Amino acid sequence: MKFRVLIISISVLTIAIALRAQGPGSSLGLDWILSQVRRDNPDVKAAQALAQASSDEAKASLSWPDPQVGVEYWQIPRPGLDLGQAQQKQLDFSQEIPFPSKTWLSHEAALRNATAMNEKAREVLDQRLLEARQAYWNFYSACASLEAVSRTVGVLGNLVSISRERNRFGRVNRMDQLMDPMARMQRSELDNQMEVLRHERLTAQEDLDRLMDRKQDQALPDPSLQPDIPEAPSSNQQALDRALGDRAEVRVAQSELDRLESERSLAQTGWWPDLMLQYSAVDMGGVPAGMAMAKVNLPFIWFWRQGNEVAAAKKQEEASRQDLQGTLDQTRQMVLDEESAFQSGQAQLARLQDEIIPDAAKALALGMDGYRLGGVGVSDALGAVQADLMARLQRIGLTAQLGRSQAVLERLMGGDETGGN
Repeated sequence: MKFRVLIISISVLTIAIALRAQGPGSSLGLDWILSQVRRDNPDVKAAQALAQASSDEAKASLSWPDPQVGVEYWQIPRPGLDLGQAQQKQLDFSQEIPFPSKTWLSHEAALRNATAMNEKAREVLDQRLLEARQAYWNFYSACASLEAVSRTVGVLGNLVSISRERNRFGRVNRMDQLMDPMARMQRSELDNQMEVLRHERLTAQEDLDRLMDRKQDQALPDPSLQPDIPEAPSSNQQALDRALGDRAEVRVAQSELDRLESERSLAQTGWWPDLMLQYSAVDMGGVPAGMAMAKVNLPFIWFWRQGNEVAAAKKQEEASRQDLQGTLDQTRQMVLDEESAFQSGQAQLARLQDEIIPDAAKALALGMDGYRLGGVGVSDALGAVQADLMARLQRIGLTAQLGRSQAVLERLMGGDETGGN
C-alpha cells in the first residue's frame, strides 16, 4: 500500500513538473520568461559555447610543441629505391623547448582570454534578460491598456443606453440629442486605439518569443493586470558601487585589460631564445653510432620585429585601459540618470494613485449618475469617461515605465548574477 502511494505521489510530481515546463500557467510571469531566456536563447547558448571553447584552449596551452620523429636513408644505390641497400640509416628524435617562462605566460594569457570570453557570455545573457524584462513590460502595457479601453467602451455603451432611456421618456434637451453621435464617435476612436494596442501586444509577444526561442504560433497568456509596483534595486552610493563593480560591460573591459596585460608580457618573451634538442640513432653499414644536437634561435638578429611587437602590445594595453575608464565613467552617469528617472516616475505614480485616480473614479461615478438623473450634461458625462480612461492609461504607462527602468538599473548593477528580476 505504501509502495502504491509512493508511485502515485511521484507520478503527480512528474505531471506537475511537466506542466510547469510547458507553459507559464494561468498568467504570464516575469520569472518564467527569464528562466526560458536563460535556458533557450540561442545567442546566450552560442556565447556560452564560445566561453567553454576558450576554456578548453587554455588547458591545451600548457603543452610544448609536438616532438618530431624522422627516418633517413643515405647512399641508396641507383637506379632503384631499395632501402635495404642504403649505406647509412638514421632514426631522429627532436623536441623544441621554449624558454621556461614562455609556456607559463602563454597559459596565463589563454586563461585570461577564457575569463574575458566568460564575461562576454555573461554580458550577452544580461543583455538578453534586459530585453526580456522590457518586452514583458511592453506586453503588460499593451494588455492592461486593452483591458482599460475595453472597459471604457462598455461605459460608453451604458451612457448610450441611458440616453435612449431618457429619449424614450422625453427627458432630453437639445444637447442631450448629441449623446448618441458623440458616444459613437468616441467609440470609433477607442476602436482605433484598440487596433494599435493589439499590434503593440503582438509585437511584444514576438519579441518575447524570439528571446525565449519559442514557437510564435502559441499565444502567450496575459500577465497580471495588477502587478506589484516595481522598486529600485538599490539607491545612491550602493547602486553606484555595485554598478562599477558588477556591470557586465565593466567586467568585460577589466577582463580585456587583464588579457592584454598578459599578452604584452608574452610579447616581451620574444626576446628570449628557445632551445631545440635532437638525438639520432645511426647505422653506418653495420656500425651503430649516435648523434646529439642542440640548437638555440637568435631573436636579437631581427630585433625590430620583437621591438615592434612589444610596442604594439603596450599600445593595445593602454587603449584597453582607457576603454575601461570610459566604461566606468559611462556607468556612473547612467546609474545617476536612471535613478533620477526612476524616482521621478515613482513620485508621479504615487501622486496619480493617491489623488488623480480616486478623483477620476469619483467623477466618473458622479457623471454617470448625474446624467441618468438629468443633472449632468452630455459633454460633462463624456469628459468624465475620458478623464477616467486617461488616468488609468497613465497609471499603466507609469507602471510599465518603472518596470523598464528597474530592468535597466538591475542590468547596470550586475543583471542575472545579482538575482534581480
